Amino acid sequence: MSDPHVDRWRQAGLIYVWKHLDPRDTHWSIMADDRGCASLLDLIERMEQAVWPGKKTILLRKAVVTQETYPGVRDRAAKHLTLHFQKDRVDDSHWTITESGGDVTIKMGRGRLEELKEAVADMRAGGYDYGIGADDARLWIWQYFRQPD
Repeated sequence: MSDPHVDRWRQAGLIYVWKHLDPRDTHWSIMADDRGCASLLDLIERMEQAVWPGKKTILLRKAVVTQETYPGVRDRAAKHLTLHFQKDRVDDSHWTITESGGDVTIKMGRGRLEELKEAVADMRAGGYDYGIGADDARLWIWQYFRQPD
């Protein structure tokens, strides 16, 4: 059963998720513009207040990490990000990131949802360059920079 409060959420702004193709970089990265951060914060708050565990799929933009900005970096952009808050069905510290067909899913418990909320709020305020989540499934927080059209 899904929660109607979460179901009524509508995405706004630009949100990007990608992974570097270097095998030493095992983490996913996320960045969003101001409206995207506000939209993510709204979704997270709805999930916190929801009666039922819930999930929502977010349509992503393709991040372009330019060779001028990051020489030699190649990456793979995700098409969708699904946030799956499992509420009281898992431990508070539960956090997994999986990928299937270019779509990324993050499943999390209550404590990790709070960690994501704090990171998105920090990203919105200009904070970046650190990871959140479990050691074997990090989500790297990036500061938004304008992408080419």
